[in-house]
Amino acid sequence: MNQKVLEKKATEKMKNLVELIPYMGMKKYDDLLKMSRRYYDSTAFAEREKATLLQHLDDLVVHELFISIIQLINLFCEEADKSEKLGKETIFSVVSQSLNEASRENALFNCL
Repeated sequence: MNQKVLEKKATEKMKNLVELIPYMGMKKYDDLLKMSRRYYDSTAFAEREKATLLQHLDDLVVHELFISIIQLINLFCEEADKSEKLGKETIFSVVSQSLNEASRENALFNCL
């Protein structure tokens, strides 16, 4: 497989990173909490419990997940910035642009 085809496939796969944005305090946040509660406490009534407001989040699994997602987003944005300064378009700049279009800033501000 040549380099261009491989890069195109990798870029398309990494654009899926935008699928994580709705879980970060946005429309899929409640679903994330329910999944997390089922993960560590199978006896919990996750389906019936009201979701904790993001600013009062005390779920360590979700907290660690958010930290990991934020670090991954940070990596792509920093590398995209380096690429842009060199005048190159890389997988990082393409993914960073996709994240911009998916309301990355709103999602990150939700997590403050």
